[in-house]
Amino acid sequence: NGETGLLTKKGDVPDIEMALRELIENGANREELGNEAKVRISELFSLKKMLERTVSLYKNLETL
Repeated sequence: NGETGLLTKKGDVPDIEMALRELIENGANREELGNEAKVRISELFSLKKMLERTVSLYKNLETL
């Protein structure tokens, strides 16, 4: 999506090649994407978030 990584079309080798070239040739963009991905992962999958989701899941199962 250009914020945390580059999307390519499934099986589109030229598209994949273009994305890889962009990452290889543009170190600043590669670093920016990596940093944004780390932030997103830590926000979505922190221990606190995962515990909250697990507790919520079990509470929802109780009501079935």
